[in-house]
Amino acid sequence: MWHCDHLGEYSGFVGGNGHQEEDNGTFLRGGRMTDDSGQCAITSIRPGHYVSRAVHVHMRVHTDVTLTDDSYTGGGVIHTGQLFFDPDINTEIQATSPYSENTTRETRLEDDSIYDDGGAASGLPALTALGDSVSDGYKATLTVGVSTS
Repeated sequence: MWHCDHLGEYSGFVGGNGHQEEDNGTFLRGGRMTDDSGQCAITSIRPGHYVSRAVHVHMRVHTDVTLTDDSYTGGGVIHTGQLFFDPDINTEIQATSPYSENTTRETRLEDDSIYDDGGAASGLPALTALGDSVSDGYKATLTVGVSTS
């Protein structure tokens, strides 16, 4: 899984929107092994946005990998996709700090070149508020069925 920061910048490609921290090429990139039921949990920040794309997270499903200290080897990619988020909640979050520091125009979900307007079946996770304010965060859940054959 990988996504951009609040300014819309990806690790390995910073500098266009005001990212000041050192670019080590790895921030907001990571993965998890699934359990025997094929489930995993990943904790991350909310992605930001950049011109021409709606707020999204990239994901890949790999099989037969071997974990190393900080990565993996072997295996093969059997699915590549993107997860999108509820546009009303996007608007609320974009108005809060640090997301409000991003002054680039946000692309609406329906104008995104990749999103196919398919709802949850197409990568729109169910969001559960973790408190009374958007600043308290959300839990996102989505079931992704992937055939390994």
